[in-house]
Amino acid sequence: MFRAAVDFGVGFVVPEGALAKVVVDAPAGFGGEFSGGVLRIADRALPNAPEFTMRLAVAEPDGRHIVSLPLSGRTRSVGERGLIADLKDAAELMSVEIRVDAVNSKFTFHYTFSPRPCTPSVALPVMRFMAALQAPNTLTIQLGTGQPLGPPAVLPERERVVDERSLRLAEMLARVQEATSTWFDAPTELTRDDVEALALADQLLKGEVVQGTWERFAPEMEPRWRKRFVEEHISTAGDLHAAVSLWQEADVSVVIAGYQIPLGLVSTHMFSARLEDPSAAARILSGDAGADEVPIAYVPGAVDVAEQWIGLPEQRPNPQVA
Repeated sequence: MFRAAVDFGVGFVVPEGALAKVVVDAPAGFGGEFSGGVLRIADRALPNAPEFTMRLAVAEPDGRHIVSLPLSGRTRSVGERGLIADLKDAAELMSVEIRVDAVNSKFTFHYTFSPRPCTPSVALPVMRFMAALQAPNTLTIQLGTGQPLGPPAVLPERERVVDERSLRLAEMLARVQEATSTWFDAPTELTRDDVEALALADQLLKGEVVQGTWERFAPEMEPRWRKRFVEEHISTAGDLHAAVSLWQEADVSVVIAGYQIPLGLVSTHMFSARLEDPSAAARILSGDAGADEVPIAYVPGAVDVAEQWIGLPEQRPNPQVA
């Protein structure tokens, strides 16, 4: 520790019992000889050290850039060989201590990753950096402008702090929040239903057509529309037993980690749908007493495939060529 105090201005403590005596030569009676005690030497600090920026850049073994993280901070202490600086990222999720050895032109750094509540877009720069901080990638310390301060160092094998799945989910949630202007802190965990809802929202908001399956569709409508709806089915399909192609337009929201996220108008196309109970539809058509209470419901016909996209039916992305 004494060597570090001389070389880098690091403070240290000589514990009680390690000192036989201390002789202090000072004027006005402040000096003297003291036995035992604890000797504390403070950091050789720079009280008015200006703030500066650096970057930590991670690259693949062939030198291809992966990610760089800007940091800002101040010099903590200075010694005969170099200095020690403390830096943080903009979100203050990562604290870094960099030790600069000017004699050997060497840099060493220690970091602490401390997650805290924040939106995924705020956390992503550090998450991407932490996910890439793995062997066999390399790390380069750079000035704020990107100029390297030394050759790249090969990263050692270590346990992953941020895995690829967590990173991808954070990226998806950041895109969904940005597209819908619905902001909330990144949840600490997601259920299977949350992940499925997030994946669906992300695909739709990216302008993709999402294909899936369906089991039952029971539209609610006013009594005056029910007969007209059945008549339209016959006009399209020919009879009550034949299947039709159904379209639905509705404002849709998804729930992720308890937060409701509006996606806007979503069109759903069910390729083949047949009436679940044709006899019930016949009662509606004939105007039987009590027919207003009979539900109109559809189930899959030849196939159970359905498609969804954001916008009106005619706004389907990449429309199929007839």
